[in-house]
Amino acid sequence: MEEEFNSLDKNSVNNKSSIEDLLRENIRYNRAIFSDMQKIKRHMMWRTIFNVIWLILFVAPLIVAAIWLPSFISDFTAQFQGFTGNSSNTIDLLQQLQQLK
Repeated sequence: MEEEFNSLDKNSVNNKSSIEDLLRENIRYNRAIFSDMQKIKRHMMWRTIFNVIWLILFVAPLIVAAIWLPSFISDFTAQFQGFTGNSSNTIDLLQQLQQLK
């Protein structure tokens, strides 16, 4: 019986050191994972910031142009028609130029 007690005592000592080694290894892995997660979190933050900047620089001007451009084009065509007169005179002028050839 005494031999069994000694063997149990030795096994418990081995188990304790084994458990402590496993805990140390686990802590080391947890620190590495935490470090990687911090890097991923930082990367995701910068990605979000650059996506917002991209939206502001590229998409917002397209939206503004889609709203503002039709009124600008109508104003421009009205001014252009004022320079050329009405369209029938322009067509007559083109026909006269073709007859001169």
